Amino acid sequence: MRDRGLTLGGILPGDIAIVDLGQPPPAGDLGLASITERSGWSRSVIRLHRPPYLVAMTQEPSLLTPTLIDYDSVVLRGRVIAVIRDLVTA
Repeated sequence: MRDRGLTLGGILPGDIAIVDLGQPPPAGDLGLASITERSGWSRSVIRLHRPPYLVAMTQEPSLLTPTLIDYDSVVLRGRVIAVIRDLVTA
């Protein structure tokens, strides 16, 4: 995780997500998505899957706008099956 999009779900920046790319996330589960910006740059995010949206679980105002999954600029890649935290550096 690189942002604070899932802090209310207990997932913090620096945590590592294990993703099953062969399985789409069911509604209410965490999923990995690729978002392609208008500039052509892509970024990956992990968010809560609330069809047809991806939503953050945070109090950070800049991340609270839901992202519409349109399968053009926003594509679901897989289901998060585990999260790992390095307790030594956390």
